[in-house]
Amino acid sequence: MDTRKRILFRRLRVNVYFYLVVVALLSIVLLVEEPFYGYISSVLFLLLLVYSLYKLFKANEEDNKRAKNLRMSLEEANKSSLFKMPLPVIITDPSGHVVWYNSKMKEVVKHTGEFMGKYVSSVFKGWKWENIDIKPEPFEYKLNDINYKVIKSKGEKGISVFYFYDETDFVKLGEKYIGEEPLLMYLKLDNFEEVIASTPEEQIPFLVSEVNAFIKTWVNENNAILLKLADDEFIVLLQKQYLDSIKSKKFEILDSLRNIKVGNKLEMTLSIGISTESNQFSEKEISSKKSLELALSRGGDQAVIKTGDTFEFFGGGRKNVERKSRVRSRTVATAISNLVTESDNIYIMGHRYPDMDCFASSIGMYRVVLNLNKQAFIVLDTVTETIASAYDLFKDNSIYKFVGTNDLKNSVTKKDLLIIVDTHRPSFTESPDIIDLFERKVVIDHHRRGAEVVTDTSILYQEPYASSASEMISEIIQYLPGQVKLEANEATVLLAGIVLDTKNYVFNTGFRTFEAASFLRKYGASPQLVQDLFKDNLDDSILKSRIISGATEIKEGIVISVCDIKSDVIKKIISQSADELINIKGIHTAFTLGINQSNEVFVSARSNGNINVQVILEKLGGGGHLETAGAQFNDKTLEEVQKLLLHAINDSLEV
Repeated sequence: MDTRKRILFRRLRVNVYFYLVVVALLSIVLLVEEPFYGYISSVLFLLLLVYSLYKLFKANEEDNKRAKNLRMSLEEANKSSLFKMPLPVIITDPSGHVVWYNSKMKEVVKHTGEFMGKYVSSVFKGWKWENIDIKPEPFEYKLNDINYKVIKSKGEKGISVFYFYDETDFVKLGEKYIGEEPLLMYLKLDNFEEVIASTPEEQIPFLVSEVNAFIKTWVNENNAILLKLADDEFIVLLQKQYLDSIKSKKFEILDSLRNIKVGNKLEMTLSIGISTESNQFSEKEISSKKSLELALSRGGDQAVIKTGDTFEFFGGGRKNVERKSRVRSRTVATAISNLVTESDNIYIMGHRYPDMDCFASSIGMYRVVLNLNKQAFIVLDTVTETIASAYDLFKDNSIYKFVGTNDLKNSVTKKDLLIIVDTHRPSFTESPDIIDLFERKVVIDHHRRGAEVVTDTSILYQEPYASSASEMISEIIQYLPGQVKLEANEATVLLAGIVLDTKNYVFNTGFRTFEAASFLRKYGASPQLVQDLFKDNLDDSILKSRIISGATEIKEGIVISVCDIKSDVIKKIISQSADELINIKGIHTAFTLGINQSNEVFVSARSNGNINVQVILEKLGGGGHLETAGAQFNDKTLEEVQKLLLHAINDSLEV
């Protein structure tokens, strides 16, 4: 039966039903009026009914057969298209097992043997069925160096069909586009003037020429463009793809430049600032300059890369060169004097869990304010055992005002001044919440600058070369206008702060450190009292001995010790333990970990200079100096911190 006849037959079906009903009614009427003709009519009706039903069933049977044939034809066509499809295709059951795949998929997977019935996670590494099964949108997957976009089609009864579209060319085009993005790099010779001053006059032109030629060669090797802004400052325009190569070589230019010797007695060092964010050159320039400023404020001789809100640090593994000039100290002393004089109330705050240097520098700045005839307050919420003996020297003296953070939250005015000492990181201060209450802020710190820093400061006095904040403030006191006034106890705790951070004048000690100590001795600092301030009780000494005896060597010369006994003075104890560990023959670097009663975990690191422990602990959110550094955690266990530390150590020591 052709298509036109089938259509005609379907249209006549409704009419046949109507005719049968009419004939049935006529037969009934004839049976009543004329029974003989009625019987004949009924027989004819029955024959017509049987014939009609037969034809009807026959037509339905043919329709079903045609539908079945059509469905089979479509299934065969669909299977044939999947088999012949140029894309790799795989079909899985509801549980994520392979039930079918085409020949193209077999070529792509290169699986040894048959993988029909295998779990998709065993065929495609990295696939997690529980995540993929509920993911409707396409996802990226790399297989045998080919980048695919995988599109999933969900069928009946939980069957899933995955189509693999090769996007390798598109991905490579995108990578090329990203790789060719231009970046601005700022270069600054940190100590150009000092090096030139130490070089014989007849050798200076040759030294400058050698340095310039070296930088130019390095720039050319990276297919970049060099612009010289001054004798000691350059701008480099390079493509992003070359930055990865520079990073993989750990910015070797930093080390190579120091090897230039053309009559110079001092090594030339370089700082680099780069930013990989933003597409606007004006914004790139601003961001790159900030990266350079960060590198310089951390002591120079390093590279800083800014990406979004994060920073990467390279270099900085050598000791900071001490500055002989006190010009900046005088300038800062004058600026602080003017700012204090113009302010109403001055609040002085250090970091949480204050050590002797933090407390001493607070007392020192308190004396600065008193000498300028202004009212000062030291913000101190908790007196820890670490500073208790020093605090006892001042607590009963009415001259010294100590306040808690809750005492000033509602009393700060626009003309009040906040001076933060011994830290530049807001989150490390005694009370981060009160910082934004002040419009006038001063920061005095000797730690290398990290990514986090107090913003909108009136004065940011940060000198990584200094041994301690106590040393810096001792110099400020000397350059205040008028006659110097300093009480003996004030001088003593300032000296104790220096002794603590230099480890008895062993680490990070310069001639200015000794001059500051001499100044403090002149005003009555007592070395004997300093020694008494650092005395431990018996329990602390026993705990310290346990930490030292429990040290384990993880690499040659590097030890780590973990103390799981909770103590309120654990920060002080692990610091002292690390100090003693590096005094042991054969140990040049020590890491100690401990936990206090509030379940806060602390890490203390010490080095004799072979390894930059500050760079290691920066990876954990800490900081400090090349030879002394620390970190603390409020949301991790001792075991978790130990794992993070070991990973950071291994990562930093990789060549």
